[in-house]
Amino acid sequence: MIILRLLFYRYILVLGPIFIILSIFALWHSDWLTTSQATHRRDHSAPSRIEHQLRLRQVKVVKDVNRSKEFNRCSEQTDVIFIKVHKAGSSTVSNILQRFGSFRKLNFVLPNKTLHELRYNYIGDPGDSVTTENILPVPPGEHYNIMCNHVIYNSATFTRLFPTKRFFYLAIVREPLDHFLSVIRYYGYSEFSYIQTILSIEADNPISEYLKSPEDYEPVIPYISYTNNRQSVDLGLPVEAIGNASAIQDYVDIVRRDFDFIMLLEYFDESLIYLKRKLCWSYKDILYHPKNSRWNNQKYTLSVQDLARLKRWNSADYALYDELHSDFWKKIGNAGEYFFEEVLHFKRITEMVRVYCSNVDVTDDLEVTGSRWEANFTISSVDCLMLGLDELQFLDKIYFENYGIVQSKAV
Repeated sequence: MIILRLLFYRYILVLGPIFIILSIFALWHSDWLTTSQATHRRDHSAPSRIEHQLRLRQVKVVKDVNRSKEFNRCSEQTDVIFIKVHKAGSSTVSNILQRFGSFRKLNFVLPNKTLHELRYNYIGDPGDSVTTENILPVPPGEHYNIMCNHVIYNSATFTRLFPTKRFFYLAIVREPLDHFLSVIRYYGYSEFSYIQTILSIEADNPISEYLKSPEDYEPVIPYISYTNNRQSVDLGLPVEAIGNASAIQDYVDIVRRDFDFIMLLEYFDESLIYLKRKLCWSYKDILYHPKNSRWNNQKYTLSVQDLARLKRWNSADYALYDELHSDFWKKIGNAGEYFFEEVLHFKRITEMVRVYCSNVDVTDDLEVTGSRWEANFTISSVDCLMLGLDELQFLDKIYFENYGIVQSKAV
């Protein structure tokens, strides 16, 4: 017995310090990993502190959610001005607005152009804002309801033609790095795009080479550039103000003042649920299939220096996104109870509809069970057809419905 005790004590004396050292190393290594990951995390790729707090506060177990009848009692908003931002999910949002307006026979703000001419889905020429001359008139005694075509925003012009007291002003933006890479991938396919010239630069990394002196590769007309602060330009930043920090801040303040809500592509479903609550719309109204995207497995590697150059080159887009990202989560924080539960519920509905609409032999309607947020509703093959139309197909449909225009000159 004494011998066993001696052996046990010897074991403790020899191995004990080793275990202590290993434990300290494990704790240090864990802390280093956490610090390292935080250091290398991109600004907006992970949930912000305010978003994390909101999710912790709202994501709870909701009992009998499908049997509750707590529907909102509000008035449906039908007057919406949507400013399309290139390569930020705006075509997908346009389909939502086109369906909403078409089903209700609302009046659209349409370009006064010949059907199927170049850029006939753009109001005016590149760089133009809206005027009474470059849009089709509404029938006497009626007013416009929805705008969802490309046009450059101008605060004075828009608020005069479409008063903010009546219209809900909406837009969508995207994290600037993701936006830049999306532009490269999408327009790199176009034979006549300057992006293809960028990708043809003779260098190990053409994108890195472009970022060293981007102005050397930009189009002569700034309004047809997709890489020079395009999101800000679409939302009204004058091209001569690019690079002017003071003018950029003034412009950002105007955007934040004029727009009721600006969606973030990275949080598309959250944006739609907020929109649904704000406009008193239904799940059926905000269903979507992604539009105008191209799958491209091309990988573009950017160094830390490349990212710094991109931030300098697209300084307006970064300043805009930082402000809007903060505003977005403040609005979500005031969006009402069970917000994130409703987002999850909506995700389940969109997946059900996607599967249903992908069935080419669909005959019976899809019945969507009611929830605490909305009663039962159905999806038909016609709904699938409308969800599947691309932007220009739907625009043709609206031209015909509103003006009887098929292939003739606009008035």
